[in-house]
Amino acid sequence: MLLVCVHRGSGSLAAVRRRGAFAVNLLHSEGRAAAEAFAHPDGWRFEGTPWEGTAGRSLPRLTKHAHATAECAVVRTFDAGDHTVVLGQVEEIQMDGRPPLMYGLRHYAAWTG
Repeated sequence: MLLVCVHRGSGSLAAVRRRGAFAVNLLHSEGRAAAEAFAHPDGWRFEGTPWEGTAGRSLPRLTKHAHATAECAVVRTFDAGDHTVVLGQVEEIQMDGRPPLMYGLRHYAAWTG
């Protein structure tokens, strides 16, 4: 299972609720541009980030930046402050093979382990 927290006023949460599913894209070491695009509050994240639908549910898979993409079916949601916690059962995973991107202490780095 995967857990994501989504701002209650976001269009992303509305899409997750409508579809009953979501995708989690774990970025590879060259995915910093996508990380920065999706961290920005502007709603045009997908406009400049190449993506395609996943095999199972046609959820957004970041074709140029994802180390792995997990398709998840929503199992449960509950509110927590100004966010909604979404629990998802992983149904399918696609892997790229490049090293994952790490972020901590305001710095990006490639996982070398």
